[in-house]
Amino acid sequence: MNQQIIFGIIGLFLISILVRIIPAFLKNKIKIETIQNIEEHLPISVFITMATYLFITEFQKNSIAAITGFMVIVIMIFFKIQNIIVIVITSILVYLMMNYYFPQHL
Repeated sequence: MNQQIIFGIIGLFLISILVRIIPAFLKNKIKIETIQNIEEHLPISVFITMATYLFITEFQKNSIAAITGFMVIVIMIFFKIQNIIVIVITSILVYLMMNYYFPQHL
């Protein structure tokens, strides 16, 4: 098995333990405001992490298309568009158009 895959599995396992198991043993209750803040920001944080990984992967294949697609994500998040489906579809369409019109083969 690839070493990157093993590190990915270990990372996801540790994050799962950190997020799901450890809070069950905490004695202090978390404030409602803190929970709402986490619920608001966690999905976009996970999305940014995933998009960064995909950007690095696709940058090796076609740097122009990858940079353009990633910049669409950055701009939409900067303007506080928080509908992740819209961000994903828009960035994918931009990436595919750039990949079609400006193909790069290494």
